[in-house]
Amino acid sequence: MKLRLVLGPLLLLACVLLPGSARADSPVNLALFDPVQIVPHDQSIKGFRLNILYGYNQDVLGLDIGIVNRAGGDMRGIQWIGVGWVEGKTEGVQLGYIANYTEEDLLGGQLGIINYAGAETGISFGFVNWVHTDMMGGQIGALNVAETRVEGLQLGAVNYAPAAGGLQFSLVNVTENLQGVQIGLVNVAKNGFLPVFPIVNFPK
Repeated sequence: MKLRLVLGPLLLLACVLLPGSARADSPVNLALFDPVQIVPHDQSIKGFRLNILYGYNQDVLGLDIGIVNRAGGDMRGIQWIGVGWVEGKTEGVQLGYIANYTEEDLLGGQLGIINYAGAETGISFGFVNWVHTDMMGGQIGALNVAETRVEGLQLGAVNYAPAAGGLQFSLVNVTENLQGVQIGLVNVAKNGFLPVFPIVNFPK
């Protein structure tokens, strides 16, 4: 028992002090905040990561839990966090109490107060859902924005997309190129049967 008490901290210290090249694609990481973490931020994690305050690694594959979880590359799996920050692509689910951010493509889903993705195929559920380019799937929230086009469903208080195919269901729906149906109190579409019309609008 005493031997375990001695060896445990020594092994943890060895993990911290070992050269980074010996720990590429580590199966586990524990971080208090970067750089106080077992695996340095220039390494990838394939397995499980627990970030007490803030963890930063490159690609993360598996289960990612913590307050602020950052991936300098891609994320594949589940992020269960306060703030999720992926600088590459996400394939899986970001479950953020506060915010989810994926700089490139998101394939899967986001659940949080504020959700952002470069492009998305899946569903976002939050107070603000914002996609920098194309949205393929669904946005459910108070404010839903797709900066180029949406194919699927926008459900909220305010919906906006330059091109909208599918259904926009909201108090206020705005698009320049309507390729589906708008249902709401105010529906704005340049190519609608009327540019502005209440209740329902569709292409002329």
